[in-house]
Amino acid sequence: MLAGTMIWGLAIACFGLTRTLAPALAALAVAGAADTLTVVFRGAIVQTVTPDEFRGRVSSVEYIIGAGGAPVGNVESGTVAALTSPVVSAVSGGVGCFAVTVLIGLAFPAFTRYRARPAVASTRAPAHSRR
Repeated sequence: MLAGTMIWGLAIACFGLTRTLAPALAALAVAGAADTLTVVFRGAIVQTVTPDEFRGRVSSVEYIIGAGGAPVGNVESGTVAALTSPVVSAVSGGVGCFAVTVLIGLAFPAFTRYRARPAVASTRAPAHSRR
């Protein structure tokens, strides 16, 4: 997830530095793919580490944060672009995203070592076969 976020940041910074359409579209495609990866990983992590009794509430908060992040980022990017330029906004946003992701990885080393645990086979019979 951290790698996907760093790739997204670098792709957005590259997008800000492009001068022609083809590289700009390529950078946006890479950013979109990296963003999709992080969304899927974030959802999977939340689902696997949250205890059953809290899963609905935690998933709701995760959804709200995921849905609200883009509009907040758009306001930030627009403000920086209005105060400086769109190029500065895209490049600084991408580099900032990369840097903050590195800091998160350094501050929370357990997050960088996260690996999904293999599913444990249940010894209970499926509900439809119990009578």
